[in-house]
Amino acid sequence: MRTIAKKIWRFIRYIFIRSDFILMIFVYPSALLLKSIRRVGIQNMPNSRRVLLHIGVFPIRSHYTEPLFDTSSLKRPLNQDRELNGIDWNTEDQLKLLSNFQYSEELIHKLNNKQDELAFDLNNPAFQGGDAGFLYNIIRLKKPKRIFEIGSGHSTLLTIKAIKKIRKKILSTIANMCVLNLLKCPG
Repeated sequence: MRTIAKKIWRFIRYIFIRSDFILMIFVYPSALLLKSIRRVGIQNMPNSRRVLLHIGVFPIRSHYTEPLFDTSSLKRPLNQDRELNGIDWNTEDQLKLLSNFQYSEELIHKLNNKQDELAFDLNNPAFQGGDAGFLYNIIRLKKPKRIFEIGSGHSTLLTIKAIKKIRKKILSTIANMCVLNLLKCPG
């Protein structure tokens, strides 16, 4: 049975390869449609998103925020070593700093609020994972007296959460302005 399936797959593959020019007629409008869906925002199209995920295909755009798939604009291969003058990676101190981070579990389990739209949620489309964990941990660890947070949404909400955890130990007040919803922003 497996050999028959392999032969059928080889035949289908052969037909697709030989039909590349004809298939282009269908691929081009499909690609334009998928690009439009991404521009509108896949989060705004739950049914299309569900279908794409079910099929196992997801469109990416040629944009700096997306994974790089079109390497034609690169000046040199990404795996080529290059000199980055002026950057001291200070790896030893960075690893030491990371080893002092102890508030990730607190962020994940205690502070992740999916019910309140004006509270930080780790499963947001813009500021999550390592970035959120780093910001939260660095504020909790260093306990800064002043924070100038330039953000307009999720990073601001996370900063507010971290500040509220250490506020008892900080003498100065922290003003914040949430651009997302100026009238309702907590803090």
